[in-house]
Amino acid sequence: MLPALALLLSCRPSKTADDTGPVDTGAGPRFSTEALWGPSNDWEPTVAADAAGPWVYEATTRIGAMLAKTVVRVSGDHGQSWGEDVVLSDTYTAYDPQLAVAAETGCVFFAWLGGPSGWGTFVRRSCDHGQSWSEPVSIAPEGWTTDHAWMVVSPDGQDVYLAFNGAEAGEDKESGKGYVAASHDGGASFQDVHVAGDASTEYWFQTGAALAPDGSLYVANAVYSMDYTGPAALVLWRSTDGGAHFETKTVASSQEPPDCPWAAGCSFGFFGAQAAVAVDAAGALLFAWTATDTAGGDLQTWAASSPGGAWWDQLGAPVLLSTGLGLNGMPLASAGPMAGDFRVAWQGNRPGAEPASFHTWYQQSADGGATWLDAPLSLSDQATGADYKTEAGYAFPYGDYFGMSVDGQGMAHLVWSEGASWEGPGGTWDSRQLE
Repeated sequence: MLPALALLLSCRPSKTADDTGPVDTGAGPRFSTEALWGPSNDWEPTVAADAAGPWVYEATTRIGAMLAKTVVRVSGDHGQSWGEDVVLSDTYTAYDPQLAVAAETGCVFFAWLGGPSGWGTFVRRSCDHGQSWSEPVSIAPEGWTTDHAWMVVSPDGQDVYLAFNGAEAGEDKESGKGYVAASHDGGASFQDVHVAGDASTEYWFQTGAALAPDGSLYVANAVYSMDYTGPAALVLWRSTDGGAHFETKTVASSQEPPDCPWAAGCSFGFFGAQAAVAVDAAGALLFAWTATDTAGGDLQTWAASSPGGAWWDQLGAPVLLSTGLGLNGMPLASAGPMAGDFRVAWQGNRPGAEPASFHTWYQQSADGGATWLDAPLSLSDQATGADYKTEAGYAFPYGDYFGMSVDGQGMAHLVWSEGASWEGPGGTWDSRQLE
């Protein structure tokens, strides 16, 4: 096991994981008990915390009988209580919400997938804590298709980046190409940059993004074959000129993912390898990923870091974060307000356990990724509250991503969805760090 972090505060016992399941060690940061957003059929949520105030924003996709809508709610007390749900998408079916807060201004940006074609991505902005929002702005030219953009915003709110998989007008929407849309006028307009992707042989899927203090943009990617068979690559992009040009580096690889026929609606590739990236206050880089070294085998969660200002040439040795766990997916990475402060989260179950034993796991490091908690914490700590929850965990991750953000006090906020299967139904749950 890895040594415990010396800087952790003493607090109540937290759930951790080993080969036999959740146990009580008494170590780790303290989190609130997970709470269900509401009775709606909600999935694929996200969260963004204000670095300079008490404001926290959450968004989720609400699946209705006729349309899916993207819904936002606002907290003015660090996530202790929430305002009313507000639908910010248009009258069309909408998915894939994203939130980001400009650290210096407090303006919050909201992005979603929808529009008349169902494959457009749009951005709105609020500078009064969600009381009013700007008109939607498309990130891509007319006729383009876009899919699940990952958004990051500069501290002053002028630079807005969205990394997405998509296709130009007239191309197959499953072309496999990767793009970054860049705005340098606060989201009023965007310029699209084709970064990488071979429409005939590879599928580039963007899975996370981060901005460094010097303005460098990093995008995490998973690169699959077009049918998800065979090995996958975990790739990092870097731009030092505002998204005009990118360098590309392959950081890790994975064998073919396991299938999931035991979960209704789950198709091959759902547990494909993914990656996430974060940059701390000193410019140090953390890359986290899930991968399997055996075709169809268990997926584990890894992380590796490089010192402040370094590119991947000074990458440290990978650290296994999910020791004892089995089907791990959807990794997230965030940086706290202090140098060396990194957080990683993912959803996963345990090898040899019943499939319906998923948890939302959390890890953190205070020394730039050199050491981590003795074991990951389970934030999904309730055995009741929905039909898909038992003592073993929840039945399935509802959707293929969730959200994590760290506020200016260093407190992590996480929001995720649990469900009966890929088809659902399910709900959005959240938890916040208390100390």
